[in-house]
Amino acid sequence: LEALREMDPLTIGWHHNLAWELKSLGRIEEARQVLGEVDLDHWGTQTWSPFWFNLAQANHLTGRYQEELEVARRAQDLFPEDLFHVRSELNALLAMGRLEEMRPILDELQASTEGNPSNIFRQVSRELAFFGYAEESRAVAQRAIDWWTTWGQNPNSLGMAISLLQAGRPEEAAPMLRNLVADDPGNDARMGWLGMALAQVGDIEGAEQMIRELEGLGSR
Repeated sequence: LEALREMDPLTIGWHHNLAWELKSLGRIEEARQVLGEVDLDHWGTQTWSPFWFNLAQANHLTGRYQEELEVARRAQDLFPEDLFHVRSELNALLAMGRLEEMRPILDELQASTEGNPSNIFRQVSRELAFFGYAEESRAVAQRAIDWWTTWGQNPNSLGMAISLLQAGRPEEAAPMLRNLVADDPGNDARMGWLGMALAQVGDIEGAEQMIRELEGLGSR
């Protein structure tokens, strides 16, 4: 990577790759600094969507939420079809406690027939719960459920089941997850979510059984 930098110190790819390596080593601040060296007005930068997502994420992980917000909004102007830039905007607003500004963005996502925003709803729901906004977390999870009900081609998917759990409806999620596990035995993600659902409905024996089966998978 250093050799590439000496050959072309302005190459966006070098900065991106080095930042990725630094991030994998937990050196987030250095990764952000490397990405910050890139000219945001360069034509190459303005045609490569992943760079903007990683720059926004680096700002988020280093607590620079306003910078993350600015990067996310500029990226949306450049790449309006890429929903992960919307996710970056929502992450920044949430981290700053600006929930009122999030609602119209979520409304627009829910009304859209383009792409699949349910992943964003689930991620935002999880982050809201992490920051202590339990009621808001359930409401955003309900948005994912409503989207799956209205637009989703497979309303019995794992995404729908997780959304039900996040919305505080484990009694509906549990049978759906049982079917999903039966369709793909040994799928550790599905088994883990089923264990969580069973625990939430009070089926402790069933949840413990899932734990034992997951442990069995790990020992193979």
